[in-house]
Amino acid sequence: MKKILLLLVVILSVNLFSFELMKFIIVESPKDDISEMKKLTKPKFMTGETMYMVFDLGNCNMKNNTASITYSYELKASMKSVYKSRPEIINPGMQSFWYLIEHQLNTGPGMYQAILTVKDNNSGEETKRTVVFRLKKGKSTGFVKKKAAPVVQVKEELAITEPAINTPSTGNVDLSVSSGSFISENGLLSLDKNVYFPNEEIKVTFKVMNHFATSAWVGVLPVDCPHGSEKVNDENDISYKRLKYKKYEKGGTMILKAPKKLGNYDIRLNDTDSDGKEMAYVPFTVTTRSDKISLSTSKKTYFPNEEIKIDFKVHPAFAASAWIGIVPNDCPHGSEKVNDENDISYKRLKYKKYNGGGSMTLKAPKNSGTYDVRMHNTDSDGYEVASVTITVK
Repeated sequence: MKKILLLLVVILSVNLFSFELMKFIIVESPKDDISEMKKLTKPKFMTGETMYMVFDLGNCNMKNNTASITYSYELKASMKSVYKSRPEIINPGMQSFWYLIEHQLNTGPGMYQAILTVKDNNSGEETKRTVVFRLKKGKSTGFVKKKAAPVVQVKEELAITEPAINTPSTGNVDLSVSSGSFISENGLLSLDKNVYFPNEEIKVTFKVMNHFATSAWVGVLPVDCPHGSEKVNDENDISYKRLKYKKYEKGGTMILKAPKKLGNYDIRLNDTDSDGKEMAYVPFTVTTRSDKISLSTSKKTYFPNEEIKIDFKVHPAFAASAWIGIVPNDCPHGSEKVNDENDISYKRLKYKKYNGGGSMTLKAPKNSGTYDVRMHNTDSDGYEVASVTITVK
């Protein structure tokens, strides 16, 4: 695999080297200046094409004469590694702050993760970043194809590498994920799917090994938490459950809840809670996009104080306090808290009465103008999940 290292000279005078602000993105094509490179938010490629990945250290603090780093990257499909690069060392004094990796996609079609690992050779600190892309079947270009691991096809691929608020611009969302199991490399851990709504139930299936302690556990962790150490996982888990695996002899199933905050996470399996080892992991994404959610109004234009008929469908993970409200159109989208501070009128969904959906009426504002009808998954610092624009005149 050919790698191109692009160097930009910068004078750095601070004494620390931190990866906290490091970015890892896929770009459309390389340029001389990183600011001119177009980031691909939903990358799609054909087999045989070249992918350009950039990791940017521009905002990191490092002392130019001591900042020696080693980087490498890995491609995974359905949690199975299909390619690992050899480590590249960037020696002190090079004074570069962003680097371009060029990779020809010679593997089979499917959903992939590109995982970048960057290590500070002085402190030993290691940081990982992940981007997701889809590879489709293309015309042969003379390369040798490797046999790809089976993947579950996703109708609309997700590439969420950082927590984000993603609000639909219309009332109906078109997203479906096919059923199937997302399995760890060694088969000890699997999930029923890999995309969840905030607070949605996650069905976790696990297997156990002879050396597992009775305190073995499964937990939800941020995807960028370093792998391997149970102790580190224990210090960073968002939620967890004991396996109680003896009840199941060699394995079983349990339910965990997806985090409230959007982003990328792991379910990780640990063999004990006493300074043990991480035995398996499966990544997943928390997003507000779902084909179970819809919002619509009977028309788009209303008289002042006219009744607005609203039809809705909701996700099972909505809180009982979920609500729909009328908000000025220029109010920023995304945050339920912001919408709550600016709504003109609202009603609770009381969706359980309607078995997942229903209808309600709200009155149009008395003043002419452009407004949104917005739906929210909770009234406790949640998310706007759908929106419809109306006009009052």
